[in-house]
This record gives sequence, structure tokens and C-alpha cells, in this order.
Amino acid sequence: AYMFLRTRTFTVSVEGVQCNNCKARVEKAVLALKGVKSADMSVEDKTITVVAKKSVTEDAVVSAIIQAGYIVF
Repeated sequence: AYMFLRTRTFTVSVEGVQCNNCKARVEKAVLALKGVKSADMSVEDKTITVVAKKSVTEDAVVSAIIQAGYIVF
């Protein structure tokens, strides 16, 4: 439980993810950020759920997704 005190979970909507290759690309981009523990992209829901250290901002995650070539809204 201690680990969760120092992490936060948030969900970001991502447009343009239609297949498992896209899913993997988005997850890889987010996981490359220092402090991200997990990234789970749902192709159906068009959202990515990120568990990260509190030092990781939502803006940093959004930037990584945009740099990977996807639209965030």
C-alpha cells in the first residue's frame, strides 16, 4: 500500500488509436517517461490509464502522446 501513497492514477482520452500497434506505440511513449509505473491504453474506450509517481504531470504524459503522433482531448 505504501507505493500507492507516492503514485497517482489518471486517465487521458486519446484519439486515433484503432489497433494494437497504435495501442503499443502510445503505451511505449508514456512508459518512456521517468516515473511512469504503468500505462494501459484501451482501444475500445480510447483512453489511457496511467499510474505514475506524483512528480509526473498530466502535461508530460499528454506531450509524450502527441509526440507519438496521436491527438489528446
